[in-house]
Amino acid sequence: PNIIGSNMHIPVTVGNCKISKISEQTASFKLASLYPDHLCDMNGEEDKNVELSIHSWVIKTDDDIIIIDTATGNNRNRNNIPLFHQLNTNYLENLRQAGVSPDDVTYVLLTHLHTDHVGWNTDGQEGEWQPLFPNARYICSEIELKQCKTDEKRHALYQDSILPLIKNRKLETIN
Repeated sequence: PNIIGSNMHIPVTVGNCKISKISEQTASFKLASLYPDHLCDMNGEEDKNVELSIHSWVIKTDDDIIIIDTATGNNRNRNNIPLFHQLNTNYLENLRQAGVSPDDVTYVLLTHLHTDHVGWNTDGQEGEWQPLFPNARYICSEIELKQCKTDEKRHALYQDSILPLIKNRKLETIN
């Protein structure tokens, strides 16, 4: 893939909520590589590039700052997959440019526990992974948590992005 950095966030206001997209990175893929089982349906478009975004959503209300998914995270071992492995992005700077300090976040909602959705749950501090948002309640699906915990492919993700939340009593599950 062609990896492109981006820090653009354009807030949108809905009622009393201000919603911002916090980009970590974008990547461009050939349509055929994303949907190889549907080549016959592409009508000659299989070489067309499609840009995908890895990002978080931030919702500011009168009382809370909510982050939906936390992108991939820097300095993580992700099986040498360039899109995810040992990143060094400007995500934290992008978050601050949107007026969000990690200390002010009250909730982190994790839609699912994949590499590109949980990485900034934690940050490396003094050689250990610690919750990046120390005052937040992190919330995920109980089913997703059970699957992640036992999935060998997500072992590194569990160790650096989920287990530190459990150890610090920050993670809550919902059914």
